[in-house]
Amino acid sequence: MKSKQLIIQLTIFMLFCASCANAQTLGAGVSVDSQGNLVINAPLYVFDRYGENPKLEKAPTSINSKVLALIPDGDSGGNLKYSGGIVKGQLSIIINKPEPDENNFYGRGHNLIEAMDNFYISESFFTNGANTKIGQLKFFSDIDDNNYQIFLYPNRNAKILQVPISDTREFFIEGGLCEIYYSLGEVNISSKVYNPNRENWRGEFNIQFKKGWNIVSTRKYYDYSLKREILIMNSVTLSKDAVWVLIK
Repeated sequence: MKSKQLIIQLTIFMLFCASCANAQTLGAGVSVDSQGNLVINAPLYVFDRYGENPKLEKAPTSINSKVLALIPDGDSGGNLKYSGGIVKGQLSIIINKPEPDENNFYGRGHNLIEAMDNFYISESFFTNGANTKIGQLKFFSDIDDNNYQIFLYPNRNAKILQVPISDTREFFIEGGLCEIYYSLGEVNISSKVYNPNRENWRGEFNIQFKKGWNIVSTRKYYDYSLKREILIMNSVTLSKDAVWVLIK
């Protein structure tokens, strides 16, 4: 009897380990479970860009709100199944693995070559996956009858700077963003691209998408030595300092 119980326990343990092996931790409270669902369970911060002395502050535990999760498809949001929201100041949400088909995955025109068309990236820069369909995940929340967007920043200790040219007193978080994409297959780009119609622009891309959920760091800045606006997009793993921020 004891050996039979031991076999059952070992079987359960092995099944549990197999399930864990298929799960993936991406950092900042973001993970992908063994079914391919995106799971986010992380502290939420609030940033008031019009405040007198704005800073990143933890959302109070009194905040409970629904979160709209979508992948825009041009004129409307892509259909996603998800549950959760902001719970006691914490971003707690599970987004089911999309079940796309040829007709309705993210609507129309969302392969990477089309998404990057504004940057004039030639298909020749793709190692593979130029026609693979992708979509970028976005979050919105209604708090106090206002609609705010939730962003993922790579560094909670980033500097807070005032917008150089603005009619109002407005601040921003220095540095770039991290963005979450869902891809139907593998995509690879590694290139530096000059836009022929924008002489003062350059794009630098090092993107490796696998099938499923992917994270990209996006940063824009002006290089005074080159006299060019630079856009950098790299595939990344989130650091422990990455943070979810609701921008007011």
